[in-house]
Amino acid sequence: MASKTKTSKDAEAPEETSETEDPVRERKVQLQEECRTLTQHLDTYLGRAQQLLRANKRLEKEAQGTEEQSRSYLSCRAKLSQDPPGMVITLSHQNRQELARIQAQREELVPQYAGKEQEVRSALQDTEKEASLLGAELGELEPCKEQKAQAEQKVKALERELRVTRIRCAEETHGVRSRFLRDKAQCEQLPKVASCSRSSLSSRNSWQQTVPDKLERSSAQVLLLGV
Repeated sequence: MASKTKTSKDAEAPEETSETEDPVRERKVQLQEECRTLTQHLDTYLGRAQQLLRANKRLEKEAQGTEEQSRSYLSCRAKLSQDPPGMVITLSHQNRQELARIQAQREELVPQYAGKEQEVRSALQDTEKEASLLGAELGELEPCKEQKAQAEQKVKALERELRVTRIRCAEETHGVRSRFLRDKAQCEQLPKVASCSRSSLSSRNSWQQTVPDKLERSSAQVLLLGV
């Protein structure tokens, strides 16, 4: 009868330990998932910021080229305007054709580059707005980094507490079981069966009351840390 009781109690101990570990394991998995999500969001925003910075540099280079072309055109126009209005220039037929071609190209390029300059300026303004918004979003992510660090510290603390709880429960269970086996051995040496039954029953009751109480206190401590 004592052997059957010992076997049933040994089978119940892992189930109680498993019930104690489940909330801690679920909390640990949840915190790890939140850390991965925050890391993915941060990587996405950083990649977007790098893309915008590269696009901004490209637009600045294009705007610089457009400004250089505009200055060159304005310089040529200023030189042409310095000629006396009544000056007569005799040109050959070939020079007239070349001049007409250059003027036609100028008439085509002026509105083209004017529109392109406006487009580049507008794109540059949009890029600056996006960079400003991205900077604000990155600023909002700073608390997330702190939360991530706090979550990692909390997970480590829970893991340490769980290890300590396991060791304590194992030691207390081993001690109670050793006392029970010692009392059982003493009972078997007693001449009276009634005295043996009373001592064995007392040992079993002590073991049944001590282990659940210890496990319940350990579970409460781990759950309190998880919260």
